[in-house]
Amino acid sequence: AFDIVFAERDRLSPGNIAADNPALDETLRAGLARDLETLPRRPREKRRSLLPEEIERQEKFKNERDVIAAKLELEPTLIANRAQLVQIARDPRELDRVLLPWQADLLRDCPSLKPTVPASVSVAGRRPTEFDLG
Repeated sequence: AFDIVFAERDRLSPGNIAADNPALDETLRAGLARDLETLPRRPREKRRSLLPEEIERQEKFKNERDVIAAKLELEPTLIANRAQLVQIARDPRELDRVLLPWQADLLRDCPSLKPTVPASVSVAGRRPTEFDLG
């Protein structure tokens, strides 16, 4: 397999592709000559470790995802990969932002994504809703 990749790489090298296209040749040469330090960089988000309750939620959510995937005879990571599980474990309200609609629909009713409100917590003399805890 590596022989094919390297053969294709050589056949499709910038010199061969650009030989018939002066504009492409000029663009490739300008790009290769550019100082890497001047290229735009994507801003990096500050990462933080998951809190213990988020780790627990992630594990429960992963197990629920695996059960759904098994029923549908799908690879679990097609429904939600590890990075997506982490994002949703941090904030279950992000489900629809993180996943495609069909993925989110499969997971929307997972118990691990439902807000849990301790019985001792109250807001203005009543049990809070998930919106109160925001």
